[in-house]
Amino acid sequence: MLSSVNALPQPEDGGLSGRVVTTSCTPGSYHTTTTTCAVCPAGSSCDGTSGKSQLCNPGSYQPNKNSTSCIVTAAGYYTNQKGATQVIACSTGSYQPSKNSTSCIGTPAGYYTNQVGSTKAIACSPGYYQPSKNSTSCTATTAGFYTNSSGSVAAVGCSPGYFTNVTAAPKATPCSPGSYQSYSNQTFCYGAPKGRWQSMYGQAVVCATCCGWSAPLVNNNINPVNCTGSTPNAWPGSGDGCISAATTCVHAKTCVQAANGACPAGNFTG
Repeated sequence: MLSSVNALPQPEDGGLSGRVVTTSCTPGSYHTTTTTCAVCPAGSSCDGTSGKSQLCNPGSYQPNKNSTSCIVTAAGYYTNQKGATQVIACSTGSYQPSKNSTSCIGTPAGYYTNQVGSTKAIACSPGYYQPSKNSTSCTATTAGFYTNSSGSVAAVGCSPGYFTNVTAAPKATPCSPGSYQSYSNQTFCYGAPKGRWQSMYGQAVVCATCCGWSAPLVNNNINPVNCTGSTPNAWPGSGDGCISAATTCVHAKTCVQAANGACPAGNFTG
């Protein structure tokens, strides 16, 4: 549609002198000829002064006609071509924190976005992880594994002496006194068997007793007993009960304090 024009002052001879007369366009319109103006199309800006129509640059847009400027894209949105008439929202798995953008940023490993038009990536919570980029969710840890910090890219296996028996665990649980776990990535702890014991949390071994000490013949023992006036049964390092001092106890070769300190002096790793 042609717009109204403002004619420049005409020469006194009515233009008979042969001079070219150029009209000025109103803001929001542009020259189609030297004497004709048209409404500025969507996706463009027309200041009216230059008489030209300018396509909106990438990172901006204009949905309306008859406009004098383009609109900068908001955070979470972008345009990547000239002459855009509408913005494009960042898809899930991406985000854009800045205005005037020509693209979106894929989420890094350990992060995600699950809504379009996101302005920031969301870190995976403890108990969850995400090894891939451009993700829309995080993965819950399985039993035997955990993550204890935000933005984790991998699950952490439980160390010996620890376990998890639930999904999405934010930390590993230590084995209680009277129990132990010798292996990694486990979902439970073993109870100390008869004649063995463990007094500390988070231990990978169970303790047996040396001569002069005993552990009760029940499961899940927490402490040994010092045999006063008697000795344990003669089986080397069995520690399965105190009897008359008349019986000789033979020390087992392994009857020394454990290197990791899990079993105190007078006991050994059984």
